[in-house]
Amino acid sequence: MTIKLYEQDVYLKQIESRILEIIHEKDKTLLVLDQTIFFPEGGGQPCDKGTIGDSQVIHVSDRDGIIYHHVDKAPEGKSHLSVLDWDRRFDHMQQHCGEHILSGVIMEQYGYLNKGFHLGEDYVTIDIDGDLTKNDQLEIIENLANKAIYENRQVVIDTVDTPERAMQYNVRKLPDLQENLRIVYIPDVDSVACCGTHPARTGEVGVVKILKAQRYKGMTRLFFKCGLRALMEFQKEHQIVTELSVSYSADLSR
Repeated sequence: MTIKLYEQDVYLKQIESRILEIIHEKDKTLLVLDQTIFFPEGGGQPCDKGTIGDSQVIHVSDRDGIIYHHVDKAPEGKSHLSVLDWDRRFDHMQQHCGEHILSGVIMEQYGYLNKGFHLGEDYVTIDIDGDLTKNDQLEIIENLANKAIYENRQVVIDTVDTPERAMQYNVRKLPDLQENLRIVYIPDVDSVACCGTHPARTGEVGVVKILKAQRYKGMTRLFFKCGLRALMEFQKEHQIVTELSVSYSADLSR
């Protein structure tokens, strides 16, 4: 079975790996390695990408505990340097940790649970089992979430072997899995079972910005961005506003 190095150290950017098996599945070439730094798609988070030798990693999946690396071609030889697309990994870490912070704040302030999470290429969404569409609610949530980021709180990752040990962390929702639960715990913010990748401290999230909220299947779907995505969104919108102010001779400094 592949050693999941991404669970031990999310900051590993490259590692020497040995190919255990090459599988040709229809039009796909899949590699099974002795150890991997590539996170497989799961839990609402997309997979990592990068290279294995001179092969491009197209997709990574986990089936029955085996990590399959879909590559554009099989590299020659047995041992190769695996190199992570770090910008993609860090972006996912920022977005996923920001999701935990928002969900924890919402639970604490309004008692609503996160019922769904999707980390897309352009934005992130969470589905909340309550009505959170009022501007004053969203402002409170956003301010408290960013306060937790600026306080640079530690993000604790712990794997527990019983539900009782998991409940010591006061998790907001306990999955059906009864052993080897991986808990992501942010003191006084959030605690939940999660398989994703996260930074060591909340400060690395940078900032979280809620873009909009809409009613969806009796719940509220929140759209948001964190970190560099949020900065780029602000830069884009600021450019639009600046161009409009020039066109209409309006002074933005007032």
